[in-house]
Amino acid sequence: AYEIPKRDWSSDVCSSDLVTYPGRRIAIAVDGSGSMVLPFQTTKLASHDTPAFFTAIASAEHFIKQRMDGPYHDLIALIQFGNQAYVVTPFTTDYENVLLSTRLVSDPREWGQFNDFGTTILEGVDKGMELFHTFDFLNASGNLMIVFTDGRDGELRKAGRSLEAIVAESRRYRIPVYMIRTAYNKRFGQVDEDTIWRPIIERTGGRFYAAGNEDDILKATAEIDRLSPGKIDTRHYSVARPRYAGFLLVAVVCWLGAALLKLGFSTFRTFP
Repeated sequence: AYEIPKRDWSSDVCSSDLVTYPGRRIAIAVDGSGSMVLPFQTTKLASHDTPAFFTAIASAEHFIKQRMDGPYHDLIALIQFGNQAYVVTPFTTDYENVLLSTRLVSDPREWGQFNDFGTTILEGVDKGMELFHTFDFLNASGNLMIVFTDGRDGELRKAGRSLEAIVAESRRYRIPVYMIRTAYNKRFGQVDEDTIWRPIIERTGGRFYAAGNEDDILKATAEIDRLSPGKIDTRHYSVARPRYAGFLLVAVVCWLGAALLKLGFSTFRTFP
């Protein structure tokens, strides 16, 4: 059996610094259910096709790029949900990694293999809350969630857990939820569930956007970006290990030897 050698940390020098960055901890949840196959025409957002799912993914990518262009160092997570919710990318400061994830899930073949085609928005919201809990962010400031969905869901319970409990948890830990409802050419109220979800979302401290066209989406993402400056305190740890102690000892010995020869023998005080 191979034995992993133990490292001697006694000579290492450890240090830590508390650094504050502008930014937020943002959980992005995208609806991948079957109803998202309904068309949503765009011209500016780089979506693969007309289904609302591709528009939602392109909108999430657009928002991430907005944050990249700003002075932010966000921690971003990506969640996809239908009847169940799945973490695609946990919280990371690597924007490019999250963008890669959005491109992977927006592949038509990949979405075709997503066989959880019902819609339970609470699953996406609850998965986001669970993710904040897993990373021990619940008591930290600067948390928020963004949900991209067509809003066609009237399910107000999740595995026996009531909507009120989830909203109360969001308010307790100050995690506002922003919902961008992507239903093409549908103003507020033209999707039956709008009147259900707007008061729920606003009770979390977030905002509900009834996006009926591309401009509505762009205005919503711009407003969320503007409302979400925030700051993140991060502790950086570093370990410094001396690498040249042996060479330094040899150099000191040589220098002392040269000094001793020069002081003790006149021959070594002149050049030949």
